[in-house]
Amino acid sequence: MPSRWRLGNRHRNESGLSRSSTNSWEFLTYSRETGQEVPHGTAGSVSGIERLFELTDPALVKSNVDVYWVQHGGEDPAAFIRRHRDRIGYPHFKDMQYLGQEPRPKGRLPREDAKFVELGTGEVDLKAVWRELEPLNLPWVVYEQDRSEIEPKAAARASREYLRTGL
Repeated sequence: MPSRWRLGNRHRNESGLSRSSTNSWEFLTYSRETGQEVPHGTAGSVSGIERLFELTDPALVKSNVDVYWVQHGGEDPAAFIRRHRDRIGYPHFKDMQYLGQEPRPKGRLPREDAKFVELGTGEVDLKAVWRELEPLNLPWVVYEQDRSEIEPKAAARASREYLRTGL
């Protein structure tokens, strides 16, 4: 896939377009030696998103960094953005509440161990994320909430209020 992206993105770049990928799957970790999936933190392993970054040109391939999925993947979203600031296409602001058992496992969570919540009510350190993003002077940020336990309009209103006053 990265070789096809490089070729396609060269053409897009010549046209003034760019490609961005969202990161909802890329926090699985793989052995650099065998390419097989391995547990998070295994020596000699790399996440899917980091491998994609290694194989592609930062001028051609960006990431729509979804801070929910970075957190869900076992990473600190602000630190991830700091390490990969040249790869930020546009960020997705989402918040997450952990539902699993303690002690919390390291690495990527099972999907059922977390839920989407309104911005500012979960555990994603959105203020730290914003401190990393603000100097990048990106043209926009996406607020996204895949599901909510409250009416969608009320969820959007609560998150919008957090964006206005909480950052």
